Amino acid sequence: MTIRTHIARSCSLIDWKRKRHAIEHSIFKQDSHGKKPKKIKFLTLIIAFANFLIGLTGRSRWQNKAKKLEKKSMTLHFVDLPSAFDNFKILHLSDLHLDCLPKVEEMIAKHTEHEEVDLAIITGDLRDHYKLPFSQIIPQIKHIKKNIQSRNGIICVLGNHDTYEAYELLENLGIKVLVNETIAVTKEDQEIYITGLDDVHYFYTPWVLPALKNSPNAFKILAVHSPEVFELAQNNGFNLYLTGHTHGGQVCLLIPIFTDGVERKFAAGLWRYKNMLGYTSKGAGTSTIPLRINCKGEVSLITLKKS
Repeated sequence: MTIRTHIARSCSLIDWKRKRHAIEHSIFKQDSHGKKPKKIKFLTLIIAFANFLIGLTGRSRWQNKAKKLEKKSMTLHFVDLPSAFDNFKILHLSDLHLDCLPKVEEMIAKHTEHEEVDLAIITGDLRDHYKLPFSQIIPQIKHIKKNIQSRNGIICVLGNHDTYEAYELLENLGIKVLVNETIAVTKEDQEIYITGLDDVHYFYTPWVLPALKNSPNAFKILAVHSPEVFELAQNNGFNLYLTGHTHGGQVCLLIPIFTDGVERKFAAGLWRYKNMLGYTSKGAGTSTIPLRINCKGEVSLITLKKS
């Protein structure tokens, strides 16, 4: 089984870095609907108050509870999956936020070290704190990487907490970062395709649509940090959409509470939109506050089956 670049990026790396850098240093984020303020004062106050309460009730206790991950295993059936890829196993990780929960990388490694998979896919937000350099979490990433047994290596897309500098740092570790591009996995003269987009929640650019439209007319998987381009993905013939971003709500009181604007039906677990299946990981880490209530973090194992 081999993995190779199949289609060029819909933009040059230089142009992408310039655009990414500009948005990262702007007071606005950019999604498919246009520019929006990055921070909402009311939400910032709620987060500050929540952190105050967590401090009063024992921060380490909440952190330890939030680090109790579960392993989700599922088999997804597809009529048009190439026969050579029957039982193709994918390890899906998302929203690691390695600088938010101390030693969460050890819990992730515990769930991955004995799993042999065909491909590992990380759908963004490896770090949490914007103002600290991405390089600070390299030791934790190395620890996770050495405990992943993937025949075709690790593919990653960036999230809204990851800066453009993450691209080179991850590539230097041997992790393939997809920036609005498609690659092919070949087995027994058959292929499946994986398209990876840069984050579409904060860093949506005109290169998203060409990346989707130029993907092959074949069995293909989309890896993107947020579920919010599900309609574009389905319209361009994708079979499976792997994503995260929502943390499953992080706090669930009958329904997911904090979904960051994502429709709740796409906020956690398996979903379908017309002919396309999607899976939204609850993520392994937490963001901003070290808290999970009725919403365990997860490591996902997805087996593709030809029906």
